[in-house]
Amino acid sequence: MSTERLLLSEKYKAFLRCNAPVEFLEGTTAAGKTTVGLFKFMLKVAESSKKLHIIAAKDTGTAEKNIINKDLGIIDDFGMLAEYNGNGTKDDKIPHILFHTSNGDKVVYVMGYGDKKKWQKALGGQYGCLYIDEINTADIEFVRESSMRCDYFMATLNPDDPNLDVYKEYINCSRPLPEWEQDTPQEIKEELKEENAPLILQVSAGARKYANHTYLMKLIEAAEIETQLPICVHLDHGDTFELCKSCIDGGFTSVMIDGSHHSFEDNIKLTRQVVEYAHDHGVVVEGELGRLEGVEDDVNVSAEDASYTNPAQVQEFVERTGVDSLAIAIGTSHGAYKFKPGTKPMLRFDILEEVEQRLPGFPIVLHGASSVIPEFVKMINEHGGNMPDAIGVPEDMLRKAAGMAVCKINIDSDLRLAMTGTIRKYFDEYPSHFDPRQYLKPARAAIKEMVRHKIVDVLGCNGKA
Repeated sequence: MSTERLLLSEKYKAFLRCNAPVEFLEGTTAAGKTTVGLFKFMLKVAESSKKLHIIAAKDTGTAEKNIINKDLGIIDDFGMLAEYNGNGTKDDKIPHILFHTSNGDKVVYVMGYGDKKKWQKALGGQYGCLYIDEINTADIEFVRESSMRCDYFMATLNPDDPNLDVYKEYINCSRPLPEWEQDTPQEIKEELKEENAPLILQVSAGARKYANHTYLMKLIEAAEIETQLPICVHLDHGDTFELCKSCIDGGFTSVMIDGSHHSFEDNIKLTRQVVEYAHDHGVVVEGELGRLEGVEDDVNVSAEDASYTNPAQVQEFVERTGVDSLAIAIGTSHGAYKFKPGTKPMLRFDILEEVEQRLPGFPIVLHGASSVIPEFVKMINEHGGNMPDAIGVPEDMLRKAAGMAVCKINIDSDLRLAMTGTIRKYFDEYPSHFDPRQYLKPARAAIKEMVRHKIVDVLGCNGKA
């Protein structure tokens, strides 16, 4: 064993004391991150109730040199407690460390993420602890596959391009240790911070039935705790007083009553009924004038039944109903087929301008505002889908609307397309995979990036929570 004495900085001591399920050590070469990280990792292995664990590097030779046999490496630190079988054994052909602990013998597999065929064969089942050396150079598919199979995940990395997938999906989701946050360079803090945007989570009647109201509200409650962001829970396209009342009684903080399929007078009567009940319970209400074409969940409006908002009616409608916001129809539509091929997408900004003049400072809402991103339509079609001629609202038009009276823009189809395209692509690339976590993880990452893009690049609501 080495006679070298290991002197730890206060930061490394704080890292050793920290207890988190996922930990990253970023630093330059020779900063000591591997030495300290490995020591903590092996202690986590010893504490784990599971027998099997993983250490991964570029290849097994790199792992032997930089992790297992180096000064203050695993063999040096743990001596006779750690036996390295570089060629495997008769019963277990994968190179591994047999680690003798008071909690029983542990097997730590040593593998390279540089050889996809080998690690695809090696990975299977669940593991206790996972260590990835220099994760910034690792195969992102290996990171995704292995990290979903463990209880504890540690990785080291050198500073690298923040646009790498591993940063977007993993590193940028972490936080510095609180007591050392002030030492973190500002540019890294900027990369780490979330967009801090106000969030309206819309739930259609169909989605509420599908998810179950109680489960849904508890999931949102958990999101509020985890993010510390205020979340408005909004009913989208409620079509009856009874549905709106049920959502209000169940904890929704905002409801939409869509009476646009009624006559003007009946729409006012129904909307006013909902407003009175909602306001008595501290809930805000969105009404609608005009009808959007298209299909989305339980909403199905034909081209013949669709109609633009009549600006001459908006002031009377708002005054007689008492609504807090108003959805108008200016050419957007529900679903992924908003405009016909060969036609130029157009919105009636003249209607919006007149509405703004008649209702100065009043919150206006646009429904059916997905842009149907071509990248994901193409991805779907290239991997078994059939979405010809899907066309959405250009994002520059949405930016223009957001700069006028529109303060809420509904986007749903773009999120669905991001998830569906990513899953279809994954199924094509990994036909043998069947664990939902395998394909849902990149799909969720695609939705997260889509939401970030909309918040920052289209809506401009980042930093306003």
